[in-house]
Order: sequence, then structure tokens, then C-alpha cells
Amino acid sequence: MRIGFFVDRLSLTDGISIALGTLRRELESKGHEVYIFSPGHRKKKEANEDPKIFYFTSPIFKDYPDFNIATLPNNSAYELGKKLNLDVIHSFAMGPMGISAFNVAKRMKIPSLLSVNSFPYKNIDSFFTNGLGNLVHKLAIKYMKWYFSSFTCLCTPSQYASDMLEREMGAKARELLPLGINHADFSGKNAKKENGKFIYAGKISKEKDLDLIISSMPSVSNRIENANAYIYGEGPYREILLEKAITSKIDNRVMIGSFLTKRKLASEFSTSSLFLFPAQLDTQSLSVIEGMAAGVVPICSQDSCVYELIKGTELERFSFNNKKDFSEKVVYAHNDANDRDTALASRIAEDYGIEKIGKRHIEAYEKLIKK
Repeated sequence: MRIGFFVDRLSLTDGISIALGTLRRELESKGHEVYIFSPGHRKKKEANEDPKIFYFTSPIFKDYPDFNIATLPNNSAYELGKKLNLDVIHSFAMGPMGISAFNVAKRMKIPSLLSVNSFPYKNIDSFFTNGLGNLVHKLAIKYMKWYFSSFTCLCTPSQYASDMLEREMGAKARELLPLGINHADFSGKNAKKENGKFIYAGKISKEKDLDLIISSMPSVSNRIENANAYIYGEGPYREILLEKAITSKIDNRVMIGSFLTKRKLASEFSTSSLFLFPAQLDTQSLSVIEGMAAGVVPICSQDSCVYELIKGTELERFSFNNKKDFSEKVVYAHNDANDRDTALASRIAEDYGIEKIGKRHIEAYEKLIKK
């Protein structure tokens, strides 16, 4: 098959971009061809040496260099798709590149899939004042409903995400298509877990609820002598979170670092005992799955996509149902989690190994193409 991925951005520090690279390599290893359509500024185009990645003109945003918006490249994307003789289009984009994705598919008369890997409408109202937020939120919902209905097949990476879309928009996903990990990159490191070392890795933004880690650490450290939380990642909330840690006088207990390469992240996971994940708005949380592959036990909300991974298992006892319970579960897991729990976490993560996930994508594509 010749598959076109349409994305909002390509970045070395973006989790979706990294996961799509993993998926692409798996699909290509099975004999399929994958082409990536992405917005990008002139410097990206000039530096690109990958013949299967195509950048479409986008301005540079000074404060957010990785944030690109292409100006509806419908005709150029269509001409390229026709030249490549694409069989199916899979969009991971929510903006202009996504609109181009379904337009190209319709003009070429080929199936299109949309994977919803975020809930961009959830916090959009927080960027507006003077009563505009509510109006913008309603417009965003209206846009999303139209956008979702424009594709042949709506996909989500988890049942949690699927249920939320159906509940809030009446949009029903036809396929559960999660992204995958290279399980072997994180498992079997045989490093000794450091007592009291807790970790978070991923995007640092307000909706990740990382403030809960900051506010909980005084209580946790009072009961766990050597408790330390390590937060790794990039995002618009990073400096604010660091300032909050300093203001709360727990910056000696919370270390906020930058994005880690896969090798360094695997090393950090191998010595961490708990993955602190307070967020509720994620759709899959691949970084948690990578941590679980390394035997890191997740502490998560019972209203989250991560809870879906551990529900009905022994690890469920470490989930919390309200924010006040978060620190209690961290302390409980620190005292009670054992080798069986770390082994179980790694086994659960095996279901998201890229070989299994790649097979699911191939089956979904073939089913649509045959219709």
C-alpha cells in the first residue's frame, strides 16, 4: 500500500511525531510505502533530506518555532498525492493540513482516516477574555463536528477518547487505533529501581495538571524521606511550573528537566519506581506506556486513558478518584508496589509494541481500501 500521513507538525521533541516515525518504519518493514505531508517553513524544506517527507509553506512563529500552520495546500497536496498514487490517507492533523487530507482523499476517490490524538477544543476558551471564551468554545465544537464527519473513518487511540467524543460531540469512532512503542528499547535494562524516585515525562502544559505534583510533594516528602519527583519535557507551562516549585520551596524535591532522547529516557525509566500522571485530558499517553515497559508503576486518575490500561489488574489499586487522594496513592504505591507489579506493568505495555500496533493499522487500511 501507498499511505499518506498528514500531520500538524514534525518535531524531534513531539511525542506524536516520534510515534509516527516508529509506525512508519514498521509499515515500511512490511513492504508498504509511507509519505508524510507536513507544514514547514523554508529552512525545514531546505534541510530536509528525506524523499518521503514533504513540507508545505508555513510561517515561523517566533515564540513557538515548532508550531506551523500551512495555508491550505489543497491543490499542491492533491497533485502530489496523485503523483504518488496514494491508496489511503491517514490524518493526524486538526488544522489546515487535516482539511487538505480529506479534500485530497475525496478528489482522488480514496479512503481517509482521522486519528484524534488530542482534545484541542477543551481548553481553547482559556486563551480568551471578555466573554469570548464561551463563544470560541462553541465555534470550536461546531468545527470539530464538521471536521470529524468529513473523513471515511474516525479513529481514536483509546476507548476513553472514543467515549469522550461520543459523549460531548455525538461523534462515534469506528476504529481504535493506538500508536505504538518499541518495547525492547525500554524493557530489560536490569537497572536497580531507586527508592523514592518518581518520574513524569511528556509535554509540560497546564492541562497535564502537573501542579498537582508540586502541591502534593510536601505531604509526600514528609512521609517518604528520600522522595524526589523528576519532570522531563518541553512546553509552554515549563517556566511557570518551575517558578511554582521554587515559590513552594520544594525545588529541592522536584527537578524539572528538558526533553530527553529515547536512550536517556529509557535510562531514567529504568531507575524510577513510579510514573506520576495526574492528567485527565490525554487520549493515550505513550510516555506512560514506555515507562510501564520499563516496569514503572503508573499513578493515574480513574478518569483518564491510563486507567484504561490498568483497570481490572493489580495495578488498579494505585489509581486515584480525586485530587486529594493523589498524594495518598503515591505514598501507598511507594510502600506497597512490588516486583510483581513492575513485571505486570511491562506485560501490559507489550500490547502496545509496534509490531502489534502496525498490524492493526494495516488491517484497518486494507479493510477500507477493499470497500
